[in-house]
Amino acid sequence: MHEYLDRWAVPHEQLPKNLFFVRHENSQCDSEDEWNSDMEGERPSELSMMGGITAACPKALINCLCKITNIVDIYRRMNRHLRWTDRRPSCFVSTFGNFHDAVVWGGQFPGIVRIYRIVTAELPPMPPFVHVFRPSDFNILWPKDEYLFLHQIPDRGIECHVVLPDYLKTTRE
Repeated sequence: MHEYLDRWAVPHEQLPKNLFFVRHENSQCDSEDEWNSDMEGERPSELSMMGGITAACPKALINCLCKITNIVDIYRRMNRHLRWTDRRPSCFVSTFGNFHDAVVWGGQFPGIVRIYRIVTAELPPMPPFVHVFRPSDFNILWPKDEYLFLHQIPDRGIECHVVLPDYLKTTRE
């Protein structure tokens, strides 16, 4: 099954040096974050307990791979993930290829917003562990600087995080 995913995934050497994950109170992703904490740190210890940042789809930890057998399956799941009007759990975790886009995205959400940096050189090898997809490879109208991890961002690729200060937010709390 992994060979199908390998064919459509972005090779790790073609990923940006850093990717940025935005964690906010409405995020579907799962981790052990302490939401009352606004401290920044070198390496978030709460993520080490979980083994990384996990997608919302309950099947992500079981074996969702058997459900993705062709490019149409991936396209449909990406389409559902990228439409924020559809809040069904996704098997993807979104990241951005630059910090600015992560700040702009995070600035839309009230409450505590954290931005994690993922150093792509630290990711485990692609087959069979970490598959990352670029939505714009599937549809030119989709974000060109967004990268989707299938199921999980491993903790060894997560280097540090910052808390987005309120003055950078565009929301009204």
